[in-house]
Amino acid sequence: MSRYYDIVRLKAGQGIELNDTLVTVDLDKVTPKDVIQNDTEFNSSLHPEHYFYVSGGGSFLFRGRYLLTVKRPLAARVNPGKLSIFTGRAEGFIEWREPWRVVRELFEEVVLFKGEKVFYPRFLPFQEIIDEVYRNHFNDKFSRDFEYTDLFLEAVPLDERILSVVSQGIRSEYRLSLHINSKNDINVLSLFSVDLDPHEIRVLDAEDLNSSREVYLLDIETGNMTALGPSSANPWQVAGTGDMTEHLCAMLALITRKKSGEACPS
Repeated sequence: MSRYYDIVRLKAGQGIELNDTLVTVDLDKVTPKDVIQNDTEFNSSLHPEHYFYVSGGGSFLFRGRYLLTVKRPLAARVNPGKLSIFTGRAEGFIEWREPWRVVRELFEEVVLFKGEKVFYPRFLPFQEIIDEVYRNHFNDKFSRDFEYTDLFLEAVPLDERILSVVSQGIRSEYRLSLHINSKNDINVLSLFSVDLDPHEIRVLDAEDLNSSREVYLLDIETGNMTALGPSSANPWQVAGTGDMTEHLCAMLALITRKKSGEACPS
């Protein structure tokens, strides 16, 4: 059976403890049979007492108003046809131990252009991850045809909880924005503000260069959205919460400071 990622299944009260402000994950209680590597294994492990650790990613907010989103293709196995942010699953132990590293998914999936320039993200706390992504995934694609220009990111504050991770008897604590969805996926979400006019840039969905996913701007003040790129001539449409993933609903709730779940479908 194919391996696409590495997350772990945790059982409430044994490998994970949760309350309103603190989530404790004990990696020392993880066994090889708890490692999930594909959607078939994930679906067969679904149970009210099981939690899945760890997933995440995020998005960019332009001019404090326009949130970058992506519409998943109808053929997708997960959330087909839904409007989403840029998320994925962990790739193993390093990201289990240091869960903030799953922000990698955002930088792997989104590349911003203007003219012949590629914007190179600059954000010191995550610079190691950003540099690794651009070195391993993008340099060969862009270095000969495009010029890099720095894009300084600013973290948008989101509601945080403490995620306490125990590994080899050592406890580490992280303040992170966590979203646990209806399948008990534990997601670490990040949002970055950028001072760019989104209508003047191009966005490459680097998840799959041959993908049918469409990238959209979601106006958080009106709820309207419009496509970027080849579909940019499409008329503005209202984005209903029923058309959004739980990740996106959770992020909108955090941005607008609504109570948890208020922006999401029931």
